[in-house]
Amino acid sequence: DLGNSAFQREVIDALVNKPTELQQYHTVFQQYVQVQKKYKQLQDSRDHANKELDYNRFLLDELLEADFSPNEIEELDQELQLLTHAEDIKNTLNRVFFQLKEDEQPILQQLKQLQSSLQGIAAFHKDMPAVSERLLSSYLELQDIAGEVENINDQVQYDAERIEQVNDRMAQGYRLFKKHAVQTTDELLAIKEALTVKVDSVLNLDEQLASLEREQAQLHDTLLKAAAVITAARQAQSVPFEKKVNTLLAQVGMPNARLKVDITQGELNPYGQDTIEFLFDANKSNQ
Repeated sequence: DLGNSAFQREVIDALVNKPTELQQYHTVFQQYVQVQKKYKQLQDSRDHANKELDYNRFLLDELLEADFSPNEIEELDQELQLLTHAEDIKNTLNRVFFQLKEDEQPILQQLKQLQSSLQGIAAFHKDMPAVSERLLSSYLELQDIAGEVENINDQVQYDAERIEQVNDRMAQGYRLFKKHAVQTTDELLAIKEALTVKVDSVLNLDEQLASLEREQAQLHDTLLKAAAVITAARQAQSVPFEKKVNTLLAQVGMPNARLKVDITQGELNPYGQDTIEFLFDANKSNQ
């Protein structure tokens, strides 16, 4: 064991007898190692992500510029169907409205006359008032339908300029559908959201790395201060330790033998900043 560097360090630390300080240092060192590991992993992630960042940003900018609202392309498709069939729709609506209210013998007028006729004989049969009431309800319902038909007819207009606008907008949408292999506006918006997260996460990596870098520096400074205290305590114990061992060597018949504790500082490690080595000279050489 005497030739083992870890044992040599343990001997000196046993003489120092500050287990709490050593444990605190070891705990901070483990934190430091974890932060270093996390920093390296994040660096690798950033380097990989940066390769895709420009392309993802291009895709995102394209979707942001398109600025589609939920279900927009589907609604545009319905609008286009209405616009392109506006003439047929208006012809049908005009015909229905005409036959209901403006024909030589409008359906509504005929129903009103029929209802009046039934009402005139309602007193002669117990079921007649109910039939008359139903016919009146039909008349009122058809009158309401006629008004709705007229209202819809007023809203439907053929607009060549709007048709061109809708076609252009839909063409833009279908091009993006094909590019991203989707079929609905909502799927396209989901891709935009995902791309936003990807781009933002890459841009945030630099901030995270800077934060970890600051944390590393703080932990490193703490470790250096703690390691300096530990080194001083070891050096303070090494001199009396050498004297006691050399005295014992003389007592056991080795007056020319000498032990020297060599403590050199290097990189931070789990036990401080020291490399401890017992140097033994059996013949008291001049070296």
